[in-house]
Amino acid sequence: VDGIIAEPEITTRTLTAADEFVVIACDGLWDALTHEQVIAVIQDTVKQPAMSAQRLVTEAITSGSTDNVTAIVAFLKPGGSHELVSV
Repeated sequence: VDGIIAEPEITTRTLTAADEFVVIACDGLWDALTHEQVIAVIQDTVKQPAMSAQRLVTEAITSGSTDNVTAIVAFLKPGGSHELVSV
């Protein structure tokens, strides 16, 4: 099938004590939002961390993403949450 890539783009990083969350998302999110925008959305959702993935998906679509958008946000510190959203 044209347009489907079987090889995922993977970035490896060693987590540190300073890391607060991990975002796993498809290219529909990353094509529409920068890393800085993703961080800002998550930090702006601090009062309701479980809504972070939904907000990221909404922001990507609002920013013009025409691809499928899937996001997982996993919080690494106490008080966070995790959520999977796919559109």
